[in-house]
Amino acid sequence: LRRIARRRQVPLAAVIREALTEAAESEPRPTLSFIGAVSIDTDWNAEQTAYEYPPITPPVSDPPTPEEIEHYRRLADERA
Repeated sequence: LRRIARRRQVPLAAVIREALTEAAESEPRPTLSFIGAVSIDTDWNAEQTAYEYPPITPPVSDPPTPEEIEHYRRLADERA
């Protein structure tokens, strides 16, 4: 990983983050099932609840570092 980082002229952390992201994205995502989900208080089913409450939002990630931005700009330039 250190050799890759030196060759790309990016921090080692950026190479590690990229590898972890690629590994996570290659994993199949589980499908969620709400079959039979019922609220005890109101007897609402999952479909009704989905329309009443806002959707769950994904966690917010840290903004990219200047090194990461420069790295991805270089990648984009190489691919263009």
